[in-house]
Amino acid sequence: MSELDVLLNAEYFVDTQLWPLHHKLNAKGWLDNFTDVEKPFAVHLLNGFLYFCPDLVDQMFKNAFQSLRSRLY
Repeated sequence: MSELDVLLNAEYFVDTQLWPLHHKLNAKGWLDNFTDVEKPFAVHLLNGFLYFCPDLVDQMFKNAFQSLRSRLY
């Protein structure tokens, strides 16, 4: 994926509130920290980055717990 594609994905994640607002998690600002030689590697890292907001983690935990509970009873 190109840098633009990865940044558009990051923007989509912010717009859909899967990622926090830019002042907390700024993908473009993070990429700007790298040299031209390092940037392709940083783009690949950013493309594979997963972020789970605390509310989503809490809900996943509750769902996993309920799923286990329903299997036991």
